[in-house]
Amino acid sequence: MATEEFLEEQGVEFEHKDILKEEESARDMADTLESCDENIECDITPEKKPAIPIIDTGDRLIIGFDKEELRALA
Repeated sequence: MATEEFLEEQGVEFEHKDILKEEESARDMADTLESCDENIECDITPEKKPAIPIIDTGDRLIIGFDKEELRALA
């Protein structure tokens, strides 16, 4: 997956969760997406559509593959 390769190249530690295959991970991410508000900043793709990957940094969600946003994690 391009996102994982990019994060590894940048030296960013991450935990992969497959929300398409793991029901519990999908529920957890759905709950997190519903909580996008003043406590969690959600960066959505330019098209404003749901996308994979969804990167949860704890206080922010990055939705969709965006190299500039991901570089900021390094």
